[in-house]
Amino acid sequence: LTVDRNGILMPKASIVKQFDGSITFGYVGGNTPIKGSDLVLKAFSNVNNSKAFLRIVDNMINLGHKSYPDHVVSSINNCTIVPGYNQNNIDDFFESIDVLLFPSRCKESFGLTVREAIARNVWVITTDSGGVTECIIEGENGNVIPFSSDSKKLENAINNVITHYETLKLGDDIDLPKDSIAYFNDQVDNLDGIYKLYL
Repeated sequence: LTVDRNGILMPKASIVKQFDGSITFGYVGGNTPIKGSDLVLKAFSNVNNSKAFLRIVDNMINLGHKSYPDHVVSSINNCTIVPGYNQNNIDDFFESIDVLLFPSRCKESFGLTVREAIARNVWVITTDSGGVTECIIEGENGNVIPFSSDSKKLENAINNVITHYETLKLGDDIDLPKDSIAYFNDQVDNLDGIYKLYL
């Protein structure tokens, strides 16, 4: 059996982040419990750190609607809702966050968003939900919490990452290990090698 790993869009440039003293968390899974939106909102509502921010992507904004009512996020400190991104501005979005929250309650076959994040030096906190964990190196580019995690376990993971980032000095480079990430050209080259080997 030969595996040709799925490729993702390569960043337009090598994005080496520099620590600016704040830690911005991002969530892109939609306002649905199956992706853990309720865990994110509840966990972050208990995070009391003036340097921690939450940025939630609401894809419905691009369609002229909102899936997050104002009262849902009004009680959460330092929380903003932003429109969905596309392949043209994906780098800009991931440059605006430091940590991706991915507390999925369903089994994921691949985890595109997780790989897009790590490729752009964004730390990932994810549940043990299948394919998303394949590119996580625990404690080096992300953290995996149990599949059955509640908001408290997610909150603990968030606070641990905040503590980790607060050990950095202003201006320190954030360049996460990402050798497990395959890009489109890697997938094509590997497939070409498979054809040449077996045909």
